[in-house]
Amino acid sequence: MVGAHGLTPLTFAMVGLVFALYVNGVQLLGSFQEREGYAATAAMVGVSGSLMGAVTLLFDALWFVTGSPFGVQAPAGTAQLVFGAIAGMYGLLWLAAGIGQVKGWDLRPVGQMCVVCIVFQVFEIVVIATWRPFTNNLLGIEIALALFLPVLVGFLLLTHGRTGPRWVGIACLAAAVGSFWLAFSPTGIATFLPLS
Repeated sequence: MVGAHGLTPLTFAMVGLVFALYVNGVQLLGSFQEREGYAATAAMVGVSGSLMGAVTLLFDALWFVTGSPFGVQAPAGTAQLVFGAIAGMYGLLWLAAGIGQVKGWDLRPVGQMCVVCIVFQVFEIVVIATWRPFTNNLLGIEIALALFLPVLVGFLLLTHGRTGPRWVGIACLAAAVGSFWLAFSPTGIATFLPLS
């Protein structure tokens, strides 16, 4: 469990991301229907899900860049920049989504942000695939990153009225499982998980 202490902010970020994916996924599956006497369900999803993910991911991005947990020499510096970019990208995306949900704003611009995120995500997956040695842990990270692609495509299509919410909710829940794995396996907290 040596890596657990140095990667604590990663675990923190992934817990926030699980909240964002899970709460939004459950909402997209129809579990939070508006009820009489309760106002602004979407706003509460924005706070308890999207903004929680944003705060923790942005903290993680700053930590990767300023804290240098892997050291300052290559290839460690490169890895920190890639992971910082991923956390920063998703932190900003969830921040925009959360504010939009809270304010009741049009989320189509957030959907358009997903186009750029897809390009970044695919590029980051390709970059990580070139790292050597390519370990089981990196394979798990690649799978977790790939699970986010349907979420991004789904948010793009959903915010533009081109698909229904159900499959996007399922994609969010699948990505939440990947984020759960990221919270505990690469950090060394739960070495019994697959691909640890």
